[in-house]
Amino acid sequence: MTQPTPRRPAKGVVRTSCGRELAVGRLRLDGLGRPVNRVTLDIGCQSYDGEQLWASLTVGEARRLAAHLLAQAAAVLGEASPGKPARRAGAGRRWPIR
Repeated sequence: MTQPTPRRPAKGVVRTSCGRELAVGRLRLDGLGRPVNRVTLDIGCQSYDGEQLWASLTVGEARRLAAHLLAQAAAVLGEASPGKPARRAGAGRRWPIR
């Protein structure tokens, strides 16, 4: 059986005012019958995190993180259907605000 081959394109990084690093990227696994595309979020682990990992964001940091996530989601959609124009992630959807 062929092992999937992961590919990770460049990431967008948000550094919080508290020193946390959030890296948004994409993961593509080839060799599984059909390519699997995912958006990834890597939250930099610190020595003081112990067993819990969380991030606190300012409004600006949250907006930058959201922009990176949406950009990567649009890129994943473009990879999933080559030859078709990439649809803007979340277009036409309403997301609840909680």
